Amino acid sequence: MHKSTFNDDQLEKLLRNMPKVKDTQDPEQLFANISSRLEEKKIDVNGNDLIKTPKRKRTWILPTLASIAAIIIVSLVIPSFLYEQDSATEEVNKKANVQKSIIGEKQEEPENFTMMAEDGMMTRMAFDGGSHLITELPEDQEIITVAVPDVFAQFIVPISFIVPKDGEMTNLERIETIQEHLHEEDWGLSSYILENVKFSEEQMDNGVKKLIIDVPENHPYGNGSAMEIMFLSTVKEMAKQLGVSTVEFRTDSKPGIMLGNYGELKVLDLEKEKAKRLYYIFQPNGQIQKFLVPFPKEVEFTKALEEMKLPMEIDLQQIKPAIPESIQFKSVGIDPSTHHAVIEFAEGTTLTNDETNLLMVEAILMTAKEHGAQTVEFKNATVDFIGPFNMLESIQVPLAVNPMPY
Repeated sequence: MHKSTFNDDQLEKLLRNMPKVKDTQDPEQLFANISSRLEEKKIDVNGNDLIKTPKRKRTWILPTLASIAAIIIVSLVIPSFLYEQDSATEEVNKKANVQKSIIGEKQEEPENFTMMAEDGMMTRMAFDGGSHLITELPEDQEIITVAVPDVFAQFIVPISFIVPKDGEMTNLERIETIQEHLHEEDWGLSSYILENVKFSEEQMDNGVKKLIIDVPENHPYGNGSAMEIMFLSTVKEMAKQLGVSTVEFRTDSKPGIMLGNYGELKVLDLEKEKAKRLYYIFQPNGQIQKFLVPFPKEVEFTKALEEMKLPMEIDLQQIKPAIPESIQFKSVGIDPSTHHAVIEFAEGTTLTNDETNLLMVEAILMTAKEHGAQTVEFKNATVDFIGPFNMLESIQVPLAVNPMPY
């Protein structure tokens, strides 16, 4: 039982709630009884009848008894009442503390998300106007981009890192050790496949550099068409980021690599690649993070944006069109002499500054880059800004896509 203290108001309320004590005797009958006793005779010690002066009525007895009874009742009722009140108060306090704890956890959640992201863990990311692209780079830093397959090995996801320049290590040497910065499972992706692969660069006769991929003799890259496609797509993504158009393959330092559907492949010439890549939105199952992923399609840029409205034939739940059907374009084109793309929205097309429109703009910028554009201009936009992009000015095409903490 808990000890409690009460103020005057609480005591007054308690006393008002106590049971009432009533005298149920009839007033007239009580008066008659008192009168008869006053006339009653008494006999003294000598046998004489005396009318004794009646003793004063002890009028204090009934009120005293009533008070005693009331005190007894109070002593029985109040402790139980106080205990119940204390228990109710404690229960309310417990619920309040639990509610405060829940509210505190919810308030601390965004901070936890930021902390996890800084540790390299992919987490839930609410739209805050941020970008899925790298558009600027300090002079003392550089970009490393690698390609990671999705869990079903259907396509590759470019992942980019901003790293400090290191005069002692080349980009290729950094790529060879990039695995320690990859958290594929946390991102909802499959494992990086270029493990135990050596990379180097050599200068060709025309003075242009070529990328050399040297795989171990027991490599798995010829085990099925899916693995072959993932291997070549990963190599192409690396070559694009390094700015080389020729890739030479070696197996244990010997020329060529055996791939089941290709036979022995010695050289890959990226300049002969006719299909340009269009960008779509990829959201792995169970993840909130979204990625921009490229798919090769033989289509001109003037028709590319309409193509980006259409659903993909593979895994419709994870791959979404980057451009909503409600977005209409009046004209789309690229000036090959200035490498400047102009995209004009049709009248009545409404844009909003939200994640859907941000992903659309980013996918368009990356697709325009694939088709040779260096700058992109949007006309007739109904908003001035979408995310970090000023829709009233020409926008430089991005440096890389899907940045992750290094």
